Amino acid sequence: MKRTKIILGLLVLAITATMLSTSCASNKKDVLYGCDSTSIVSYSKIIKPLLDNNCNSCHSTAAAMSIGGGTILDDSTGIKNWTDTTGGNIPGLWNVCSKENTYPNRMPKNATPLSDCDVLKIKNWIYQGTNFNN
Repeated sequence: MKRTKIILGLLVLAITATMLSTSCASNKKDVLYGCDSTSIVSYSKIIKPLLDNNCNSCHSTAAAMSIGGGTILDDSTGIKNWTDTTGGNIPGLWNVCSKENTYPNRMPKNATPLSDCDVLKIKNWIYQGTNFNN
């Protein structure tokens, strides 16, 4: 009986350690928010900082026409043009950042790609309704 409890305890410990070591976190920021596909993704806390840090040096209102191909990602109107899911459409904002990209260039261009977790946050935010008020 005592031996069975020890074995079960070790098994639980091993499973827990495996789950913690194989999470999708690829940097400290991802550990904080994780890749939980069921949580509501906040625009102001997660998406806006992602866009500001990775996209808006080229895709801000000020830069879009000269170096960003006309794509504006620093206001809700510009972002909505890249988050349309009507008729099963794959949203451009998510697509250009993902490994499954069907556009000619993966974004951010000439920079480190977004982590899988950050791409998942963008995808989840879009499919949760592209809410700019949270």
